[in-house]
Amino acid sequence: MNRLGLFYPAINETNISNYSQLSALTNLSASLEQRARSYLDANCAQCHQPGGAGITFDARYDTPLAQQNITNYPAQLALGIDNARIVKAQDVWRSTLLVRMNSTDPSIKMPALARNLVDTNAVQVFTDWINSLPGTPALAPPTITPNGGTFIPSVTVTLQAPDTNAKLYYTLNGTLPTTNSLLYSSPLFLTNNVMLTANAFETGFDNSVAASALFNAQPLYLTSMSFSPNNGFQLGLIGMTGSNYVLQATTNFIDWTPIVTNMATTNLLNLMDGDASNFQHRFYRVLQQ
Repeated sequence: MNRLGLFYPAINETNISNYSQLSALTNLSASLEQRARSYLDANCAQCHQPGGAGITFDARYDTPLAQQNITNYPAQLALGIDNARIVKAQDVWRSTLLVRMNSTDPSIKMPALARNLVDTNAVQVFTDWINSLPGTPALAPPTITPNGGTFIPSVTVTLQAPDTNAKLYYTLNGTLPTTNSLLYSSPLFLTNNVMLTANAFETGFDNSVAASALFNAQPLYLTSMSFSPNNGFQLGLIGMTGSNYVLQATTNFIDWTPIVTNMATTNLLNLMDGDASNFQHRFYRVLQQ
Protein backbone atom coordinates (compact mmCIF):
# COMPACT_ATOMS: atom_id res chain seq x y z
CA MET A 1 0.00 0.00 0.00
CA ASN A 2 2.89 2.31 0.73
CA ARG A 3 4.41 1.60 -2.65
CA LEU A 4 1.07 2.21 -4.34
CA GLY A 5 1.08 5.72 -2.91
CA LEU A 6 -1.88 5.12 -0.60
CA PHE A 7 -0.10 6.59 2.43
CA TYR A 8 0.49 10.29 2.64
CA PRO A 9 3.07 11.11 3.59
CA ALA A 10 4.73 7.91 2.52
CA ILE A 11 6.27 5.62 5.14
CA ASN A 12 10.04 5.27 5.24
CA GLU A 13 10.15 1.49 5.11
CA THR A 14 13.64 1.29 6.53
CA ASN A 15 12.19 2.48 9.87
CA ILE A 16 9.38 -0.05 10.11
CA SER A 17 11.35 -2.46 12.31
CA ASN A 18 11.77 0.35 14.85
CA TYR A 19 8.04 1.04 15.21
CA SER A 20 6.16 -0.07 18.33
CA GLN A 21 4.37 -3.32 17.68
CA LEU A 22 2.13 -5.79 19.45
CA SER A 23 3.40 -9.27 20.30
CA ALA A 24 1.54 -12.57 20.36
CA LEU A 25 1.11 -14.40 23.66
CA THR A 26 3.19 -17.26 22.27
CA ASN A 27 6.09 -15.05 21.17
CA LEU A 28 8.66 -16.14 23.73
CA SER A 29 11.20 -13.63 22.41
CA ALA A 30 8.99 -10.81 23.72
CA SER A 31 8.88 -9.93 27.41
CA LEU A 32 5.96 -10.90 29.63
CA GLU A 33 4.98 -7.25 29.95
CA GLN A 34 5.08 -6.80 26.18
CA ARG A 35 2.87 -9.83 25.59
CA ALA A 36 0.43 -8.95 28.40
CA ARG A 37 0.00 -5.34 27.30
CA SER A 38 -0.36 -6.43 23.66
CA TYR A 39 -3.17 -8.78 24.69
CA LEU A 40 -4.93 -5.98 26.57
CA ASP A 41 -4.72 -3.65 23.58
CA ALA A 42 -6.07 -6.27 21.17
CA ASN A 43 -8.84 -7.62 23.40
CA CYS A 44 -9.80 -4.86 25.84
CA ALA A 45 -8.93 -1.42 24.44
CA GLN A 46 -12.17 -1.22 22.47
CA CYS A 47 -13.96 -0.47 25.76
CA HIS A 48 -11.14 0.23 28.20
CA GLN A 49 -9.94 3.66 27.09
CA PRO A 50 -10.92 7.26 27.86
CA GLY A 51 -14.51 7.76 26.71
CA GLY A 52 -15.10 4.01 26.46
CA ALA A 53 -17.53 1.82 28.37
CA GLY A 54 -14.77 0.24 30.48
CA ILE A 55 -13.46 3.33 32.19
CA THR A 56 -11.58 1.62 35.02
CA PHE A 57 -8.28 1.40 33.15
CA ASP A 58 -6.72 2.32 29.82
CA ALA A 59 -5.83 -0.81 27.85
CA ARG A 60 -4.26 1.00 24.89
CA TYR A 61 -0.72 -0.13 24.20
CA ASP A 62 0.46 3.41 23.40
CA THR A 63 -0.40 4.53 26.93
CA PRO A 64 2.63 3.97 29.22
CA LEU A 65 2.06 1.24 31.78
CA ALA A 66 2.48 3.68 34.68
CA GLN A 67 -0.47 5.71 33.33
CA GLN A 68 -2.79 2.81 32.47
CA ASN A 69 -4.26 2.50 35.99
CA ILE A 70 -3.63 -1.25 35.92
CA THR A 71 -0.82 -2.29 38.27
CA ASN A 72 -1.75 -1.95 41.96
CA TYR A 73 -4.79 0.15 40.99
CA PRO A 74 -8.00 -0.43 43.01
CA ALA A 75 -10.57 -2.59 41.23
CA GLN A 76 -13.99 -1.01 40.81
CA LEU A 77 -15.59 -4.47 40.77
CA ALA A 78 -13.94 -6.22 43.72
CA LEU A 79 -15.68 -9.60 43.25
CA GLY A 80 -15.81 -9.98 47.03
CA ILE A 81 -11.99 -9.94 47.25
CA ASP A 82 -10.47 -7.85 50.02
CA ASN A 83 -8.07 -5.14 48.78
CA ALA A 84 -8.79 -6.13 45.18
CA ARG A 85 -6.70 -4.53 42.43
CA ILE A 86 -6.86 -4.58 38.65
CA VAL A 87 -3.44 -6.21 38.82
CA LYS A 88 -1.72 -6.70 42.18
CA ALA A 89 2.03 -7.24 41.97
CA GLN A 90 2.94 -10.79 43.05
CA ASP A 91 -0.65 -11.50 44.09
CA VAL A 92 -2.66 -13.45 41.53
CA TRP A 93 -5.53 -13.87 44.03
CA ARG A 94 -6.20 -10.12 44.35
CA SER A 95 -5.71 -9.40 40.62
CA THR A 96 -9.28 -9.15 39.36
CA LEU A 97 -8.17 -8.83 35.75
CA LEU A 98 -6.72 -12.34 35.97
CA VAL A 99 -9.68 -13.70 37.95
CA ARG A 100 -12.15 -12.44 35.32
CA MET A 101 -9.97 -13.65 32.45
CA ASN A 102 -9.91 -17.11 34.05
CA SER A 103 -13.71 -17.36 34.36
CA THR A 104 -16.58 -18.27 32.04
CA ASP A 105 -19.21 -16.90 34.42
CA PRO A 106 -21.23 -14.48 32.23
CA SER A 107 -21.56 -12.04 35.12
CA ILE A 108 -17.81 -11.49 35.53
CA LYS A 109 -15.90 -12.91 32.56
CA MET A 110 -13.67 -10.64 30.51
CA PRO A 111 -13.62 -10.12 27.59
CA ALA A 112 -17.39 -10.26 27.98
CA LEU A 113 -18.39 -10.93 24.36
CA ALA A 114 -17.86 -13.88 22.02
CA ARG A 115 -16.01 -15.98 24.59
CA ASN A 116 -17.14 -19.29 26.04
CA LEU A 117 -13.69 -20.72 26.82
CA VAL A 118 -10.80 -19.62 28.99
CA ASP A 119 -7.75 -18.52 26.99
CA THR A 120 -5.20 -20.64 28.84
CA ASN A 121 -2.26 -19.02 27.04
CA ALA A 122 -3.41 -15.60 28.23
CA VAL A 123 -3.99 -16.83 31.78
CA GLN A 124 -0.47 -18.27 31.95
CA VAL A 125 1.18 -15.14 30.54
CA PHE A 126 -0.68 -12.86 32.94
CA THR A 127 0.05 -15.16 35.89
CA ASP A 128 3.76 -15.10 35.06
CA TRP A 129 3.72 -11.34 34.48
CA ILE A 130 1.96 -10.62 37.79
CA ASN A 131 4.42 -12.81 39.65
CA SER A 132 7.34 -11.01 37.99
CA LEU A 133 6.24 -7.51 39.03
CA PRO A 134 8.20 -5.85 41.84
CA GLY A 135 6.48 -5.97 45.21
CA THR A 136 5.87 -8.04 48.30
CA PRO A 137 4.71 -11.59 47.50
CA ALA A 138 1.32 -12.62 48.80
CA LEU A 139 0.50 -15.85 50.59
CA ALA A 140 -1.89 -18.28 48.98
CA PRO A 141 -5.23 -18.55 50.78
CA PRO A 142 -5.70 -21.31 53.36
CA THR A 143 -7.62 -24.47 52.51
CA ILE A 144 -10.83 -25.26 54.39
CA THR A 145 -11.80 -28.95 54.64
CA PRO A 146 -14.62 -29.75 54.18
CA ASN A 147 -15.38 -26.61 52.20
CA GLY A 148 -18.78 -25.93 53.73
CA GLY A 149 -22.10 -27.75 53.56
CA THR A 150 -24.87 -29.12 55.76
CA PHE A 151 -24.02 -31.55 58.55
CA ILE A 152 -26.02 -33.33 61.24
CA PRO A 153 -25.46 -32.72 64.10
CA SER A 154 -21.88 -31.38 63.89
CA VAL A 155 -18.78 -31.22 61.75
CA THR A 156 -15.04 -31.11 62.32
CA VAL A 157 -13.24 -28.62 60.10
CA THR A 158 -9.51 -28.35 59.41
CA LEU A 159 -7.60 -25.37 58.04
CA GLN A 160 -4.43 -25.88 56.02
CA ALA A 161 -1.85 -23.08 55.78
CA PRO A 162 -0.02 -22.38 52.49
CA ASP A 163 3.31 -23.14 54.22
CA THR A 164 4.52 -24.29 57.61
CA ASN A 165 5.58 -20.81 58.73
CA ALA A 166 2.24 -19.14 58.14
CA LYS A 167 -0.24 -18.54 60.94
CA LEU A 168 -3.96 -18.80 60.33
CA TYR A 169 -6.50 -16.50 61.93
CA TYR A 170 -10.23 -17.01 61.54
CA THR A 171 -13.66 -15.65 62.35
CA LEU A 172 -17.01 -17.40 62.60
CA ASN A 173 -19.27 -14.51 61.57
CA GLY A 174 -18.04 -13.75 58.06
CA THR A 175 -15.91 -10.75 59.03
CA LEU A 176 -12.41 -10.40 57.62
CA PRO A 177 -9.84 -11.95 59.98
CA THR A 178 -6.91 -9.95 61.34
CA THR A 179 -4.07 -10.91 63.66
CA ASN A 180 -6.42 -9.97 66.51
CA SER A 181 -8.88 -12.68 65.47
CA LEU A 182 -8.93 -16.29 66.66
CA LEU A 183 -5.64 -18.12 66.06
CA TYR A 184 -6.08 -21.56 64.52
CA SER A 185 -4.22 -24.36 66.31
CA SER A 186 -6.35 -27.51 65.96
CA PRO A 187 -9.44 -28.74 64.07
CA LEU A 188 -12.65 -26.84 64.74
CA PHE A 189 -15.69 -28.68 66.07
CA LEU A 190 -18.79 -26.86 64.81
CA THR A 191 -22.23 -27.51 66.25
CA ASN A 192 -24.15 -24.53 64.86
CA ASN A 193 -24.43 -22.48 61.69
CA VAL A 194 -21.36 -20.34 60.95
CA MET A 195 -19.63 -18.52 58.13
CA LEU A 196 -16.00 -19.53 58.58
CA THR A 197 -13.47 -17.08 57.17
CA ALA A 198 -9.70 -17.61 57.40
CA ASN A 199 -6.58 -15.65 56.42
CA ALA A 200 -2.91 -16.61 56.37
CA PHE A 201 -0.24 -14.29 57.78
CA GLU A 202 3.55 -14.52 57.67
CA THR A 203 6.44 -12.11 58.09
CA GLY A 204 7.81 -10.99 54.74
CA PHE A 205 4.56 -11.66 52.89
CA ASP A 206 1.29 -9.86 52.26
CA ASN A 207 -1.48 -11.71 54.04
CA SER A 208 -3.59 -13.99 51.90
CA VAL A 209 -7.02 -13.25 50.56
CA ALA A 210 -9.72 -14.66 52.76
CA ALA A 211 -11.01 -18.19 52.28
CA SER A 212 -14.64 -18.65 53.34
CA ALA A 213 -17.09 -21.51 53.73
CA LEU A 214 -20.66 -21.65 55.04
CA PHE A 215 -21.47 -24.47 57.45
CA ASN A 216 -24.96 -25.50 58.48
CA ALA A 217 -24.77 -27.80 61.50
CA GLN A 218 -28.24 -29.07 62.25
CA PRO A 219 -29.31 -31.14 65.24
CA LEU A 220 -30.47 -34.72 64.82
CA TYR A 221 -34.26 -34.51 64.92
CA LEU A 222 -36.39 -37.06 66.76
CA THR A 223 -39.62 -37.57 64.84
CA SER A 224 -41.25 -40.50 66.64
CA MET A 225 -40.99 -43.03 69.48
CA SER A 226 -43.01 -46.22 69.61
CA PHE A 227 -43.07 -49.88 70.67
CA SER A 228 -43.29 -52.56 68.04
CA PRO A 229 -45.68 -55.55 68.42
CA ASN A 230 -42.80 -57.62 69.86
CA ASN A 231 -42.10 -54.88 72.47
CA GLY A 232 -39.05 -53.51 70.70
CA PHE A 233 -38.46 -49.80 71.22
CA GLN A 234 -38.25 -47.85 67.95
CA LEU A 235 -36.98 -44.34 67.26
CA GLY A 236 -37.72 -42.35 64.10
CA LEU A 237 -35.16 -39.71 63.21
CA ILE A 238 -34.26 -37.15 60.57
CA GLY A 239 -30.58 -37.46 59.77
CA MET A 240 -28.22 -36.80 56.90
CA THR A 241 -28.53 -38.97 53.81
CA GLY A 242 -25.59 -41.35 53.47
CA SER A 243 -24.45 -41.07 57.08
CA ASN A 244 -24.32 -43.93 59.57
CA TYR A 245 -26.01 -43.62 62.96
CA VAL A 246 -25.59 -45.84 65.98
CA LEU A 247 -28.19 -46.29 68.70
CA GLN A 248 -26.61 -46.68 72.14
CA ALA A 249 -28.29 -47.60 75.42
CA THR A 250 -27.44 -47.29 79.11
CA THR A 251 -28.96 -47.84 82.52
CA ASN A 252 -26.50 -45.69 84.49
CA PHE A 253 -25.39 -42.92 82.05
CA ILE A 254 -21.80 -44.20 82.39
CA ASP A 255 -21.66 -47.40 80.37
CA TRP A 256 -23.12 -47.06 76.86
CA THR A 257 -23.81 -50.17 74.79
CA PRO A 258 -24.19 -49.98 70.99
CA ILE A 259 -27.50 -51.58 69.99
CA VAL A 260 -27.80 -51.12 66.24
CA THR A 261 -26.21 -49.13 63.41
CA ASN A 262 -28.14 -47.94 60.38
CA MET A 263 -27.24 -45.87 57.35
CA ALA A 264 -29.70 -43.13 56.38
CA THR A 265 -30.52 -44.00 52.77
CA THR A 266 -32.79 -40.96 52.84
CA ASN A 267 -32.93 -38.29 55.51
CA LEU A 268 -35.42 -40.48 57.41
CA LEU A 269 -34.22 -43.50 59.38
CA ASN A 270 -35.41 -45.84 62.11
CA LEU A 271 -33.39 -47.38 64.94
CA MET A 272 -34.77 -50.21 67.10
CA ASP A 273 -33.85 -51.85 70.39
CA GLY A 274 -35.42 -55.31 70.34
CA ASP A 275 -34.40 -55.99 73.97
CA ALA A 276 -35.97 -52.89 75.51
CA SER A 277 -38.61 -54.90 77.40
CA ASN A 278 -35.88 -56.78 79.30
CA PHE A 279 -34.98 -53.65 81.28
CA GLN A 280 -37.00 -51.74 83.88
CA HIS A 281 -35.27 -48.51 82.82
CA ARG A 282 -33.12 -47.91 79.76
CA PHE A 283 -31.90 -44.66 78.30
CA TYR A 284 -30.82 -43.97 74.71
CA ARG A 285 -28.66 -41.72 72.61
CA VAL A 286 -27.91 -41.62 68.85
CA LEU A 287 -24.45 -40.80 67.49
CA GLN A 288 -23.40 -40.05 63.94
CA GLN A 289 -20.41 -42.10 62.83
